[in-house]
Amino acid sequence: MKFGALDVHKSFIQVCVLDRESESCEDLRIDSSRESLRELKELLSETERVALEASSHWGWVVDELEGMGLEPVLSHPSKTKAIGSAKIKTDKIDARMLAYLLSAGLLPEAHIPSDRVLSSGVKSRGLLLVFYAMNLPLTGARASVATSLRLPNDI
Repeated sequence: MKFGALDVHKSFIQVCVLDRESESCEDLRIDSSRESLRELKELLSETERVALEASSHWGWVVDELEGMGLEPVLSHPSKTKAIGSAKIKTDKIDARMLAYLLSAGLLPEAHIPSDRVLSSGVKSRGLLLVFYAMNLPLTGARASVATSLRLPNDI
């Protein structure tokens, strides 16, 4: 059984494909682009699931993985203690740790919101920023947007 893991950064992605039968890892670093990720389709298609940490760059990666017919698993970064508390921390080790945790069923998962929920949350927060920037009082419809906006901080 093979499991994939991606440590996603702004300019690159560290990839690990873990083969549990042979206990081997295939590690590589690619550019952080849709084209580079699509070129990994053959390698990643052998995996059951692909783990990645929730970060500011996970959205488009999840879209691409789903487009390739893969099951992305979003790791909750603050609950993934094995990565955060490691004494030796490299991107290669982070990707490997994600793959091992996923293969063992120990990866703390974060919810992947639907496009509709995500875009409505972003729009609502954007409206609030406009209201505050324009120094408008939060009354009427503006107040209802402000009070009904109860989204997780990571959206």
